[in-house]
Amino acid sequence: MKLLEVQSSVRLEQSISRTLSHEFIQTWQNFHSDGRYKQRDIGMNPPAHPTELWTTANYIPPDVEHQRWKWYLLTPSN
Repeated sequence: MKLLEVQSSVRLEQSISRTLSHEFIQTWQNFHSDGRYKQRDIGMNPPAHPTELWTTANYIPPDVEHQRWKWYLLTPSN
């Protein structure tokens, strides 16, 4: 089983959502010792805003030979 935690609070301390999710994760891990857990903290590490190049890469047809550029431009969003 997999679990993805997405933190969005900019507070490291006194964050109710961080406290509750931490308690949930601990309980979940106790019941799913073989589970895979991953955390993304967009509160402390927000994703970059889309640029014109990034937007253009989203509309490149899949059969275009510029796949390397598409991959390069879209990789940060993954």
